Order: sequence, then C-alpha cells, then structure tokens
Amino acid sequence: MYTLTRWTYRLKDQTRQQCWRGIGLLILLLALGACSQTPDETQIKQQLDEIIDAIEARESRVVLGKLADHFSGPNNQNKRDIHQLMIASFLRYKNIKVIRTGLTDIQIQEQSARVTFDVTLTGANRLIPEHLRNYRVSTGWNKIDGDWLLLQADWKAK
Repeated sequence: MYTLTRWTYRLKDQTRQQCWRGIGLLILLLALGACSQTPDETQIKQQLDEIIDAIEARESRVVLGKLADHFSGPNNQNKRDIHQLMIASFLRYKNIKVIRTGLTDIQIQEQSARVTFDVTLTGANRLIPEHLRNYRVSTGWNKIDGDWLLLQADWKAK
C-alpha cells in the first residue's frame, strides 16, 4: 500500500508539472501573439474598445473625445449628429450592449488606417433586449499628435 501511495504522489507531481508547463507554454504563446501586432494596431484596438465601453457606460463625452474634429458618419453625420444619436439611444434604452463579433481587419498606411469589423448592438430597458441588430462597420482613422482618432465611420445592417 505504501508503494501504491508513493506512486500516486509521483503521478500527481508529474501531472502537476505537466499542468504548469502547459500554463507556461500558453503564457508564452499569448505573449508572442501580442508581439505580432504593431503598436499602431494595439492603439487602434484600444481606442475601439474604449469607444465600445463608453457607449455601454452611456458616456457620450468619452466617445466624442475619440472622434476627430472633422468626423464624418453615414449621410454626412458630424460629431454633433453622433452626439444626438447617442443621447436618443440612451433615452430610449436603459441598457445598451455592443458586442464586437468576428475578426477585426486593420490596414495601416503611415498616419491613416482602415478598420472593418462586425458588431451586434442590443438595446433593452430590462433583461431581455428589445432591439438586436448586426452591423458591418467600416472606419477610417488618422493619427493626430500621436493619438489615433476616428475620422470616418459607416455601418450597414447585415
């Protein structure tokens, strides 16, 4: 019995070591994956995530701060129009959720970038969404004073 118990402990130690090796390998792969993105890609994704978080938190000023002064949206909407659209949505829905789905395609050329992605947008006053829609979003970004700002956006229902 003592031998069996000792063997079990060795087996547990080997399993534990394999688990830690697996975790170490996973961390290494994640770190290498993060290194494959350019700093500009990372900054743009951060800006995009901050815009999404601000919409969900109903913080229109944060969103507007991420838009370039000469922002242009669908049908030539400007920053003021986007602000009014957000206010109307915030008044209509208590809970707004923006879920980025699919891959984000980022193409960078010097100080400008094109980013395309899909989102699911939901609006609800309680737990169950009253509004749910999928969109394909195409955006244009400019790097101004070291910061990536959203210059143009267009979205179409899928």
